[in-house]
Amino acid sequence: MLIKADYRNVADYLAGLGFLEVASWHRPDICGRWTEAGIEIQPMDEGLFRAVVECCAGARVELDLPACKDEDSPSKESPLLLNIAERVIPLNTWLDRQLDRKSIWPPGISGQVAAKMIVEDLLLRIVPLCERAHPKLVFGMDEGFAINDCAQFRFDGSTAWTTLNTGFSPNDAGITIAARPFVELFAVLGVQSFFPQATGTKGSDPEYYVWNEYLPVSLCRLAARGMVPGHLHHLRGKWLDAGNFGAFSFADQS
Repeated sequence: MLIKADYRNVADYLAGLGFLEVASWHRPDICGRWTEAGIEIQPMDEGLFRAVVECCAGARVELDLPACKDEDSPSKESPLLLNIAERVIPLNTWLDRQLDRKSIWPPGISGQVAAKMIVEDLLLRIVPLCERAHPKLVFGMDEGFAINDCAQFRFDGSTAWTTLNTGFSPNDAGITIAARPFVELFAVLGVQSFFPQATGTKGSDPEYYVWNEYLPVSLCRLAARGMVPGHLHHLRGKWLDAGNFGAFSFADQS
């Protein structure tokens, strides 16, 4: 089954990997590969697709208090725990290995917006979309799958605006910015599951790889980092800076 996604968009790429990860919880023998149209996951049928999508509707998020630097007064960038599909998944890639400084993943937490608030809003927005989700649309922008005023981590170059590339502040102009909740949530799961804790700091350009041969999930994790010999293609995204906010642009293939 093909899950439509554009791997040149950092958010779509990470979301595709996140979808592959969640699918592997239900079926460990699945394999994945990238095509120009998206990520192909085999074997996957409609039942498995529905199971992956619908587990998001029942997910819950909480602070990972033991991992917080100050349990009594957690910061807005505190590590989280996502309860999903009878699993508890740490979400903390916006911090470095010491769960202290900001990392390159993701760029969007700033001001009064907390990581927990973003995930809570994404889970809320996903619920009414589950019934209409299908492989060609789950990461799409049609039929309400991109939502104005939806919280976001700002991976997504297709929906993120910055003062750098617009020449003015959308907030000051009263312009609402759309976000794709399925993309945002699965992208967080993708970077959490497929990349090591980042050592670089916010503002670094992300580098990643795509592959065109079916690989089991264990090898997909290595291929995403360019560590599997074969038909790999290297891509580099670009960080668009705009003060405390920013986004990743579409990646170039080298």
